[in-house]
Amino acid sequence: MQYYPQKAIGEVTLLEHQEFLSTVSQIAVALVGFTGIVAAFRYRTDLWSAEERTMFRTMLRAAVSALFLSLVPYLLSIYLTDSELMWRLSSGLIAIVMATNIYASAQHGLGLLRVSWLHTLLFPAGTVIMIANLVAFAGLLPADNIAVSSLVWQLLVATHNFISLILGKPVKEYADPE
Repeated sequence: MQYYPQKAIGEVTLLEHQEFLSTVSQIAVALVGFTGIVAAFRYRTDLWSAEERTMFRTMLRAAVSALFLSLVPYLLSIYLTDSELMWRLSSGLIAIVMATNIYASAQHGLGLLRVSWLHTLLFPAGTVIMIANLVAFAGLLPADNIAVSSLVWQLLVATHNFISLILGKPVKEYADPE
């Protein structure tokens, strides 16, 4: 039986999300591993469209972000005794990482809007989640729930791009000219 310490109403401890954060990091490691599989299969064709390269980079960025960001609360809990501050700082860091991921995707990913209808939703939804992390960092939203939800979002983005690369149709501009 696992021991969960008593807490005041409204105070959230790391232990409440410990198993979930561990699961997120395990899934992220699996997704990072799958990027190698995708690269190996796509390497045989030797031709990647701009959209495919962007999906691959987005998948890798999202999976690696989820992996390392799921470890941030553990690291902060070593140095901080205030759980609320720990989660607020985690949300702030998540917002920064998400902003850089969104920026990188916007720089190279405008062609993804033609790939699937879900890609057209990922960008604005990710922006809303990033803003929610900033609001949680400011203390106006529950930072623990926002932070954990954001990690799930990163896994969703990585998984969607993985599935799109594996099951997606080849881009016609690279088809054999026969």
